[in-house]
Formats: sequence, C-alpha cells, structure tokens
Amino acid sequence: MKHPLIQSVSKQRSHTPTLSPQLGLPFVMVAAVSAALSGCSIPYAEALSNKFNTCESDADCPAGSHCAAIGDQNSCVASSVDLTGLVIEVRPAPGNGQMSLSSILIEPGSISGDSGSQIVNLDLKVPEYINISPGRVYLPCAGTTAVPARVHLKPVPHLFGLLDGQSYEAASSEDAQGNEAFAVSVPPGIYDVYVEPQPDLGVFPDCTKTPPIFLPKQTLSKDAGFSVQSAAPLTLNGTIKLSQKEDFTKWYLEVVEPLSGQIISESIQPKQEGLDFEVPFSIAFDWTATNKAFIPVVRLRPPANSSKPFILWSLDVLAFQGLDVPVKLDVSGIATQPREVGGNVFHDGLPVTATVTLQSTSLSGEELTLYETVIQTDDNGHFQSFLPPGTYQVVARPDRQDLAVGATVWEVAEGTDCFCGGSVNVPFATTLAGTVVTANDDSANVEVRLTPSVTGGSGFLSKATAVEVKPRPATTQTQAGVFQVAVDSGKFDLALVPPSDSGYPWLVRPRLLVSEIADDLAAPPVVSLGTLALQNPVIVKGRVVDAKGSALAGATVRAWTPVGGDETAQSVTSAVQIGEAVADVNGEYFLLLPPSVK
Repeated sequence: MKHPLIQSVSKQRSHTPTLSPQLGLPFVMVAAVSAALSGCSIPYAEALSNKFNTCESDADCPAGSHCAAIGDQNSCVASSVDLTGLVIEVRPAPGNGQMSLSSILIEPGSISGDSGSQIVNLDLKVPEYINISPGRVYLPCAGTTAVPARVHLKPVPHLFGLLDGQSYEAASSEDAQGNEAFAVSVPPGIYDVYVEPQPDLGVFPDCTKTPPIFLPKQTLSKDAGFSVQSAAPLTLNGTIKLSQKEDFTKWYLEVVEPLSGQIISESIQPKQEGLDFEVPFSIAFDWTATNKAFIPVVRLRPPANSSKPFILWSLDVLAFQGLDVPVKLDVSGIATQPREVGGNVFHDGLPVTATVTLQSTSLSGEELTLYETVIQTDDNGHFQSFLPPGTYQVVARPDRQDLAVGATVWEVAEGTDCFCGGSVNVPFATTLAGTVVTANDDSANVEVRLTPSVTGGSGFLSKATAVEVKPRPATTQTQAGVFQVAVDSGKFDLALVPPSDSGYPWLVRPRLLVSEIADDLAAPPVVSLGTLALQNPVIVKGRVVDAKGSALAGATVRAWTPVGGDETAQSVTSAVQIGEAVADVNGEYFLLLPPSVK
C-alpha cells in the first residue's frame, strides 16, 4: 500500500520566452523570444489572386528565397527546407461516411533540401480504415461463449494536442450464428480500449461480478477480429475506518484506472454494523492490463450533488501481488461536512462579474482528496457555494476582456457558520503589441491568434494533485500592420494568420510566456513584441485521396509540428499547428509552410 498522495506535482522547467510587462513606454523584446515558426495554407483553386508576395525575378526576393512560378503568377519561395517531424492531419468533409467523423494523421517523414526554390509535391493517401470484426468479449465466468458488451476506443497519438476529443464506440449484437460480436471501423493507430461487459445473468449466473476492462495502448494495424480475453477479476480486501461525523455507508468504494479515472471494478457501499467504525470491504476489480506502470487508484466517491470530496488512494503493484494481505484505508480524520462560503470578485475595489472555479489543493487528513466546483457571480461580483473544509485555489475569470484571470488561496476551516467575505482581485490584462510586416517590409494585415499552449497530457492523479490556471484564448486583427490584444498571464502559442491569398505563411511562436503581474497597477501593462516579419514559404502541394484513390473533395488539411518538451525527466512533446488548406473538388490542396521548424 503506497502512502496516500499528498504532494503536488512538481512544476516543469522549460525554455520558454518570457514577456515582462512594463508601464508607460512599451518594452521591446529581443533575444528572449524564440525563433519564429511559420506556416500557411491557401486553397489550390484560388490561384493566389491579389497576393502580396509577388516577384519578377530573384532580385525581387530577399536573401534565402527565389522567385518561382506559382500557378499563373510568380512568388518568392524559400531556398531551403528542413521540416522534421511534420504531421499532416486530414479531416474528410461531411458526406464521406465514417471518415467524416474523425481526423486521420499522416506522417510524411522529413522534408528537406537546399537545391533552390522549395516546391514540394506531396500526395496524401488516407489509409484504409481497420475493420475490427468480429469483436468478442470473453469472461472466465462465461467460459468459451462471448458475452454482450459495449466497447470504447480512444486514439492515443504520440503528440499531445492532436485528435483531442475523438473516440469510437461499438455495441455488440448477435451475429448470424447467434454469437455476440461487435464491429467497428477505425483509422490504424494506437488506442486505449475500454470495455463494459453486459452478460445476461439468466444465462451466466456466475457473472454477477463483471467489472469494466481497461486495455491501454492497443495497436490496431490490420483487419482482424478483436478478442478481449478478460482475466478473472481480482479481489481487493481490506478495512476502511469510517468517521462518526459522516455516514460513509452512502458513498461508493471502487477502483479506477489512473489515466482518465474510468471505473474498472464493481462499486460497493461500505456497510457499518453497530458501533464498529472499522468496516471490512471486498471489491472485485479487473487486472487484465498487467503493465507494471499501470497502477490503479482506489476511490471513495460521495453521493451525487452532495458538495463533498472524492477521496483517493494510489496502490502499488505489491498491493496486488499479495492480495491475501488486507489493505487498510482510513477516512476517520477527514472533514466532509460542507461549509457555506461566500466571496466577491473585485478590480481596483469595484465589483466584477466573473466565472469562479474553486478546486481543492488539499483537504483534511493525509489522503489525496479532490473537490472542484464552478459558479458564476451575480451582477455585483458576488458568489456563494458550499465546500468541504480544506485548502482551495480560487480562480476568477472575468467577463471583461481588459481584465486578466485572478487567483488566490483560501483556507476553509471546519465550522457551521458562513465562511464569507473572501475576495479575489483580478488585475489588468497585459496588452501585447506588435507590428507585422511582409518579407519585403510592407505592413501586413493578419489575424492574430493566441491559443493556450498544450504542455502535455495529464493523468487522473495529476489532475487531482495539480491546479493549473490556464489563460483564456484571445484574437484580434492588425490595422495597417499594427495590433494590440489583451491577454492573461500564462503560456500561449502565437499565430499570425495572413489572408489566404497573400502568398505568405502563418508566423507561429509557440510557448510564449506572459508573466504574472501585480493586481494593484494603476494602468494596463504593455509588452511589445517589436516587428514581426512574415517569411517566404515552402510550398507543399498535392492531391488528397481515400484508400481507393478517389478524391477527398473539401477535405481540410492541417500541418502540425512537434514542440519539444522540457529538459526534465517528465518532458513531453506536444504539437502546434503551422498551416491549413481545404482541398478543391479534385482533391488538390496547397499548403504554405515554414522553411524550417526549430
């Protein structure tokens, strides 16, 4: 049995450009900002009309580029290219059947060269979907007969930030031979598979305890049947010491997988008898995934809508190798009775309407506990809720864009009266300012996008032990090449997106860190990014087709590049988008991408 987790996840160090706010005269960033990444796309059929990137000869192009024929006009194109780790995402247009429900990732490998104008022909062929049929689920209690089941498959890309929210589901039914089977078509790849067996207890009376099954990182690469051969459920035996202050017999004790917190056991309710508060329990759970890095979590879950916390314990592998040794859980020292709390959101002493998130960082007792609630203030900036005693990060996201996210910490002690009068002060937002020019130093009108950076995936326990205050996205347009946009403190991916027919790519600067500022400044701080110059592109063009060679008209084609993780052992790699195009009726696409990604 591991010691209950009470520490927060350590913050990762990173090589991130930091923007320091200044009052009065703008601060001009120089070497602190990382080298720009850029990328862009235009539909092939637009023929680059009204573009700004034009030339008649190489003499019209800046160093490092050449004049090349693009359609019926000439444009300055980069002379060399080094795109390592490029990932192309293809999203078929609606009407393409199963394919239109998801994106497909294609990794073309390295595109590199220095032989002059870089116009790369890259035809994209979407791979044949993998047909999982028949899919069968076998339980030891049912012998050699497949049981009814529902199956969920979630893709696991190697770069965080790709394919977010995508999943596939299938439910079994009787086939022609009267056997239970499911069928599902998915792109080839790696998937987390979650199975919910649903045996008929009239047919299989021994299957009263059939917990869900979680199989992480399953490779699906060819048409085949898919058999889930469940291991016999294991039993976690132990005792849980309850409290005289809380009726825990109405709570649910269960085992969950550590990646996303899905249940992999039966859910039981502790049964207290008489005055004995040390109650035995026995939980049947699935351990088909015997990967040693896969350590389940025991969870005590409160009744729904009770304003009470989840209580969690992480179990190491030894706990499951010696199941004859009971584990001991103790919740007798945890205060669970919610206390009324009330607070206000202010800026410079004046009330502000906002969305407020209250998330526990630690509650009473040594066990890992988790509680979170989100509420909206009234028109006077006031909010009210009920919280179990503990320490909370209180985060206010104001409705006004000129104000930034504010955060504070509350220590909510036990008590029956109202914990009222707390406040959250929200500071001015930082104004990012800059000038955007073309490669020929002409002012450029672009869309400015600031998207909160994806810094890696986090498992179920990581989310429970670390509170991350993410900034809000922001966007604006340049006027005569100049922009100003108000942002929160935090880490952003900055993308400057020129008009689709300009002949210039996006300019992307990932992991731009806007520093935190004091909440008592008399005026909004301003950070200048200086002059940002659009680059001349590498042109990647071709035709996107399905597995049979038919054009995928209207498909969206996006280009992504990996963004290296931190230098610590917990480093991760995420993806940032650098270009986008829409294929024409013939499936032809036309991307303008950066000459290199560093």
